[in-house]
Amino acid sequence: DWFLMSYPNHDSFREYFGHLGALYTSRPCLYKGDYCSESFCWLIVNAEKDSIYAYERICGEDRIMCIFNMSDKIRYVSVPMNERCILKELLNSDWDIFSGTTVRPGSPEEIKAVDYGNFARIELKPFSGRMFDVFPSDKEEQEENLFASELKPVSGSDDKNVIVIEYDDE
Repeated sequence: DWFLMSYPNHDSFREYFGHLGALYTSRPCLYKGDYCSESFCWLIVNAEKDSIYAYERICGEDRIMCIFNMSDKIRYVSVPMNERCILKELLNSDWDIFSGTTVRPGSPEEIKAVDYGNFARIELKPFSGRMFDVFPSDKEEQEENLFASELKPVSGSDDKNVIVIEYDDE
């Protein structure tokens, strides 16, 4: 079966799982505390009609946020983080090295969740997943946002799992 590696999609799949395996074995938050509620936090769980899911894995200071788009459309998602933080991309299943359409950047993409209720705005390609390191934002760099206290959940409930999804109908 090794001849299959001569096909680009098979080789890309092997490359992706190599990166995923290396990440899994090097980051305790991905394998410790599997049956402990303090090690796992849903960020987006009830967006099944949009096929978007996000969660955070936690082990002490080690934290990773994972988000997935299970639909065939590009999605722009505002993820409700539990605090002001900075996300640094670790893995994107749509990177070109895995036969995707996103050019892998030379340095990790950074996304800040420090304004308007600590939402992180993330673009998701169809049928893709992204993983991010989560770093709490420094107090000095945090600016008080006068509008954050005015934000109310869109659904009218107190559910923190409120997200905004924009569609790219190409």
